[in-house]
Amino acid sequence: MKRTAYFDNLRIALTALVIFHHTAIAYGASGGWCYVTPDTVKGTVMIILSSILTVDQAFFMSLFFFISAYMMPGSFDRKGAVDYLKDRFMRLGVPLVIYSLIIGPVLNYAIQVHIGSSPGNVFSFVLNNIIRYPSTGHMWFVLALLIFESFYATYRSFPELPFSRFISNNIPSHRNIAIFILACGIIAFLLRTVYPIGGKNIIGLQFGYFTLYTAMYILGIIAKRKNWIDKLSINGATIWFLIALAVIPLIVAAWFDLTRNPAHMTEYTGGFHWRSLFLSFWEAIVCVGFCYFSIMAFKKYLNNSTNLSVNLASDSYAAYIIHPVIVVGMTFLLEPVHLSPLLKFLIAFPIIVIICFMLAHCIRKIPGFKKVV
Repeated sequence: MKRTAYFDNLRIALTALVIFHHTAIAYGASGGWCYVTPDTVKGTVMIILSSILTVDQAFFMSLFFFISAYMMPGSFDRKGAVDYLKDRFMRLGVPLVIYSLIIGPVLNYAIQVHIGSSPGNVFSFVLNNIIRYPSTGHMWFVLALLIFESFYATYRSFPELPFSRFISNNIPSHRNIAIFILACGIIAFLLRTVYPIGGKNIIGLQFGYFTLYTAMYILGIIAKRKNWIDKLSINGATIWFLIALAVIPLIVAAWFDLTRNPAHMTEYTGGFHWRSLFLSFWEAIVCVGFCYFSIMAFKKYLNNSTNLSVNLASDSYAAYIIHPVIVVGMTFLLEPVHLSPLLKFLIAFPIIVIICFMLAHCIRKIPGFKKVV
């Protein structure tokens, strides 16, 4: 299959953004992560970093789902259902199991040792962690993708259900996009009355975020089938990107509100409250604006390949898998250094990215590993 240069480059950028996201949380920005250093950023720096991460959260994983879905139909058509699912369970299932049952629990053990909690025997700790606190960690994305792709394969086994015939071959109009945003905002708001952000989850799947994840995944399949990306232009994307930029100050204001009134957090994350309604629609606007513009901008300006970019794109999945170990390790190493938390973060992030991609490249050189990661 011919490589798509702009999607390769976009995957590299998104992988680096995931690393940025988790490294920022490790140094005190708001969000969930396995280890946060004791000396964290505070005040305005925390608000700025948390605002950036809120923007990230609104779009970057949704864009990963879109790209994965866009690439999927062609792969399915070439391989057929059986070979396609074998490949998916190898590429997604094997790393998911290895991380969830070995790497993640061992990393948690190392964190407990580092903070001096005396976790005892590593084997007992890992076994107890698996049984009592099963989690996929950041590999929730891989689990979700495996579930989505299994559903797609099941759908394709029923050729009498051609839902695509009800969707126009024309590119989405601004009215269509506005309706998409409206629908996503309403569904996310209603879903979060039951599954608030940061609340109930199943082995790492945060259902409060899945409205946009699911919608963008389905949109990726449709975009591939209707050949939308070749027909769309950056001009239309710029309009929605500017709208997304225009609403960003609202989330900064929300973070200032939260520093004065921390109790408002539960009203933003779920429930039948105007703050939850605001966040649901805000995320939908930012998701559409940033995803649409990112794809079009990379297609127009970064649609070229070099040996380096091809290698980085190939290594990005392995870099994604291993990055928690590197983020936590670098956080540990920099703790004794007498620098501000912000400066440590700015030093750590580029080093972590470089190490992750270099180590991923080495891992993929091991015989047999390239078939999995």
